Amino acid sequence: MVSQSHIIVANLVVAIAATIAVFLRFVSRALIKSFAADDWLILAALPFGWGMAICTIIAVHYGLGQNARSVPPENIAPFIQVYLASELIWACSMALIKISVLLLYVRIFGTMRYFRLLAYGFGGFTIAWAIMVVFVCTFQCLPMAYQWDKTIEGGRCIDSWLFFTIGSSFDVLVDFALLILPLPAIWNLQLSILQKISLIVIFSLGSITCVFSLIRLVAVAQAKDVPDPTFTLGIVAIWSTAEPCLGIVSTCLPSYKPIITRIFGHKEDVGSSGTSKPSGGNATFGSKFSKNGGRLALASASENEDDHQLIYNQKELMSLKSYATASNDSAARGQDIPMDNIRVQTNIDSTWTHNV
Repeated sequence: MVSQSHIIVANLVVAIAATIAVFLRFVSRALIKSFAADDWLILAALPFGWGMAICTIIAVHYGLGQNARSVPPENIAPFIQVYLASELIWACSMALIKISVLLLYVRIFGTMRYFRLLAYGFGGFTIAWAIMVVFVCTFQCLPMAYQWDKTIEGGRCIDSWLFFTIGSSFDVLVDFALLILPLPAIWNLQLSILQKISLIVIFSLGSITCVFSLIRLVAVAQAKDVPDPTFTLGIVAIWSTAEPCLGIVSTCLPSYKPIITRIFGHKEDVGSSGTSKPSGGNATFGSKFSKNGGRLALASASENEDDHQLIYNQKELMSLKSYATASNDSAARGQDIPMDNIRVQTNIDSTWTHNV
């Protein structure tokens, strides 16, 4: 399996990587002078990632990664207690990361009512799942001390292996659901196929989390009734820390565009040069063009009220260029332009400047 030194190094590497990722995310957000709730939640998840690493390193001190026969009997109780603490920390860290991702999605695509409802539904499920995991981990044995002291009379425990296998399976399913959730919304944007594919690739960076969730699930499933638990659980401990820490990294990656732009200069991010037009030419926006709080709500004048309106934040989504044209008669007479003759027309630049 893995040695104790490998366990310590692996945990420190992923925890440091998560720290660097969050630092760069906040530098990126500072460059555009914009912070959102998902940024603060990912920052809150970082101490839990470090908590996983610290618990694992402490568990190494009490025998994790050693042959069970060489672990002193007095180390068994603190080893189990530290492992229990890591289970609680893992549940909290994964919940914070998932909710941060959902808030990011809502910030970008939340103007679509169906998407907002789906995101809130996933958020409620994630919170309920985390509470359930914390509760079951805490009370998997009654009394609680029976987890590390089997001499207590009348103590009983649930099948913890079965619970954690099922819990890890749900975690994997939720991760894949979060990966798929924004894809229909991206595909409905009025962008070229190449631009849509580019955005899907950016949001698919979250698949890194899915990979590590699957690896952890396999490691947990293989840990059933092992004859040498302190040695075998070393690999589970590595992946249990890697999952939240590298989940933080993958969540932060799409937010680095301002840093890249600052270092390498402005370049077109997706698609080709020119302007991206909806089918049928430029859309003309009449009464459905509104500007509120720096956000532009755009909808084609031919759309029904129930259709999606795309709302773009000028700092976050697209460069929008608006211009007004007056009738030739008014211009020729040199008169003031009457307001009822102004037609607002918007071209959507193909440069995607989405700063998440």
